[in-house]
Amino acid sequence: MSALRVEHRLFAAELMAAQPCRGYRIWLRYSDNAEGWLDLRQLAARAEFAGWREPGAFTRMRITPAGHLAWPGGIALASAALYSALAANQDLEKLFPWPNGVAPAYRS
Repeated sequence: MSALRVEHRLFAAELMAAQPCRGYRIWLRYSDNAEGWLDLRQLAARAEFAGWREPGAFTRMRITPAGHLAWPGGIALASAALYSALAANQDLEKLFPWPNGVAPAYRS
């Protein structure tokens, strides 16, 4: 098989639904029927997520065409990392270890 035809899919479950809740919590459901709540309070305390602290901003999340969660102001979280946190009940700080607390640029 040609190297150009090989598709590498490290993550196959698609984010199907997301619902924000008070206290920076979100409920997620994936195409493989994995679902549950994640607590994002640790991320909300970081400078790059300051936009969430504006009234009503956290509830304006959406699923992007690429399947990530995004909020106004360029805040986005990768679906695969959220899935990993949900599946392993991991600390999100370990999944988003940005150097100097600066998130990579995101364009929706």
